[in-house]
Amino acid sequence: MTETARPVYRLDQTKAHTRYRLASGEIVPGVTTVLGLLDKPALLKWAWNCGRDGIDIEKARDSAASVGTICHARIEAWLRGMDFDAANVSHEFIERSTIGFTRFVDWWRSQELTVEACELKLISERLRVGGTADILAKRPNGRRLLIDAKTANGIYREQRIQVATYAEIYEECYPQCLVDEAWIIRVGKDEADDIEPVEVRNREACVEAFAALARTYHLLKAVK
Repeated sequence: MTETARPVYRLDQTKAHTRYRLASGEIVPGVTTVLGLLDKPALLKWAWNCGRDGIDIEKARDSAASVGTICHARIEAWLRGMDFDAANVSHEFIERSTIGFTRFVDWWRSQELTVEACELKLISERLRVGGTADILAKRPNGRRLLIDAKTANGIYREQRIQVATYAEIYEECYPQCLVDEAWIIRVGKDEADDIEPVEVRNREACVEAFAALARTYHLLKAVK
């Protein structure tokens, strides 16, 4: 019997950003765009450290973004049962992304999870925003998890708000399917930086904070 070839996941790094539209056709911002209103002190500190150490900040940023993108893509391919096509990815980036990818796979298996959806596009008519959730999963006991995988150097306030908001929007879109747990899985990019799974437990406060930011964002857009 001939074995069926596994599908191949090809990463398109030139793909345009996702556009989110309400039922009316109005284009609305993504959750991460709205969260851009928040100060990011950790980012400022990182930029200062780059300057102190004589590191080209643009090259460092692009390199970190590429490793994170590839790690995310490899995780998605694995969850979908696909082979990741590394033909157009540098050997360096494959090696660096392997750390986070392997950690995520080990964590996933330890939790005995099954995947329900990857890269789930969500749109909120109430908040007038859109977003794409990394992973929707289930535990053996039926509890549903919304998971966001991160390769950053830490877990920050805006990430908690982001994941909680995705869970809120998912429940708005699918009111019969509640999210029992919202998780950030920070896998890191360096051997010395261990995996950090964190459940976001203050979801209500996070969503209230995001709703205030969204209102501010839309009000500012209306100011000429």
